[in-house]
Amino acid sequence: MGFTNKKSKERSHLFLNMRKSTIVLTSSVTLLLLAGHHYFFLKDATSLQGSAKKGTTLKKTSLLHEVSTNTEFHTQGQTEEIKLAKGKVSIDPTTSVPYIHCGVVYSGKNGKKPKELLLLHGAKYNKETWVQSNILPSFCNLDPTLSVIAVDLPVRANGEELTKLFSGLKKAKKISGEPLAIVSPSASGKSVLDLLDLSTTDTHAVTQIIRGWIPVACGSITHASDHVLRQVNTLHIPTLAIYGSLDKTGKVVSEKLKDAGKAYVNVMGLNGGHPVYLDDTSRFINYVSMFINSKIYG
Repeated sequence: MGFTNKKSKERSHLFLNMRKSTIVLTSSVTLLLLAGHHYFFLKDATSLQGSAKKGTTLKKTSLLHEVSTNTEFHTQGQTEEIKLAKGKVSIDPTTSVPYIHCGVVYSGKNGKKPKELLLLHGAKYNKETWVQSNILPSFCNLDPTLSVIAVDLPVRANGEELTKLFSGLKKAKKISGEPLAIVSPSASGKSVLDLLDLSTTDTHAVTQIIRGWIPVACGSITHASDHVLRQVNTLHIPTLAIYGSLDKTGKVVSEKLKDAGKAYVNVMGLNGGHPVYLDDTSRFINYVSMFINSKIYG
């Protein structure tokens, strides 16, 4: 009887040791795969940034595959194919703004609660940058309920022109018309800040357009008054200020916005320079996605 118990215990220990070894091996392989993916993802993004700085034509990463030269093309994401649509919307009789869209389209009439993200761009880039870096399709890949639209609104645009863009997208039924989240890298933050300035006398100027704000090292914050920046707090606008670890000005303006916006502003430093979304791409996507779901549409 004692011999039988001893053998049973030995088998149990052997099974436990084998199970632990399997778990450790599986975890190690998973971490290696994730590390490999992270390396190549950031390598593509760094190459993209380097090309942009040299003034050369930006190249699509290996994750992108264009199949049409007209209004639509497809991109292969990590788990499924994401369909992107191109077009233009009129914002006045003489001006139209090009856009690229992915994800669902909220009509505002189907009863679904809209979750929408508008991507502006910095002075050296354009709407295509969001695709070539794989950021735009990644947002849609991570969240099938998210509608994402990147536009070529000039960085010199003011709050009135941002309002016209919103109205044009709504009229063309590219957005629901409900307030949405806006990412404004660098110089494109001017239009949002101008809108905040308008809101000091007309609160609807912001609340009918902006539900949440993700400024990325927006230099215009330097020249904005505390009175304007405090509108983020006054109007309860969830804000995620992002800057690169090598961008001193980006850090300064992010902290200035935090001081004025109080509890409604979160600050996040990522690894990289001024266009940190191209340097630390995967973390940028993850943090913005989490912020959208927890703070803006949570």
